[in-house]
Amino acid sequence: MILFATLLAAQVGMSAPAAGAVHTVRSPARQKITCRVEEAPRIKVAVTTNDIAYDYTRGARELTGLKTDTTSPYPPGSDTVTGGLRQDHPTIRTKMEWDVVWEDISNIGCMRYKEVNIEIHMQPKIFLAKEFDNGTCREAVLTHERKHVQVDREVMNKYAGIIGRSVQDIVNRVGALGRST
Repeated sequence: MILFATLLAAQVGMSAPAAGAVHTVRSPARQKITCRVEEAPRIKVAVTTNDIAYDYTRGARELTGLKTDTTSPYPPGSDTVTGGLRQDHPTIRTKMEWDVVWEDISNIGCMRYKEVNIEIHMQPKIFLAKEFDNGTCREAVLTHERKHVQVDREVMNKYAGIIGRSVQDIVNRVGALGRST
C-alpha cells in the first residue's frame, strides 16, 4: 500500500517544506477550489529498544539447531557448535493525524497530513549456551553477541533517517488532498 510506504520514512526534527503547498481541485460546479497547507506536517521517527534479555536455559546443541537468517561463514559440512546467538524481531508502528479544512462557500473540504509518527521498536535477546556458565569463554561469547545488538541498533538508527526523509518527500509531494464533500 502506497500510504504505508509513505509512512515508513519520517525523521525527528526534519524540516518540512510542505508548508504553503497548494493543491487545486474543481467543485461540482466546476469552480476551482484551492487547498493550502498552511502548517507543515510534523514527521517523527523514533527508534526504541528494550534492554537486552538473556536466556541461559539452552544447550549448545539446541542453539546450533535453531534456525536463523544468518549465513554461516564456514564451508558446508564444517563441524561447528553455537555457543551464543542474538535474536531480534523489530516491530514498526505508525500513527497519522489528519486535518480537514473546509472551503466555506462551496462546502468542499481538503484533507492534509497533520502529523506522522513512526516507532521502530527493538527487543534484543541473547541466547548463551548453558555449558558456558562462567569464565572467560562466557564473557567472550557475550561480548561478541552484544556487538551484534549494537550493530542492529546502529543500522536501525541509520535507516530511521532514510525512512524519515522518504516519508517527508512523499508528504511534501502530496500536500493537501481535495475534495471532500
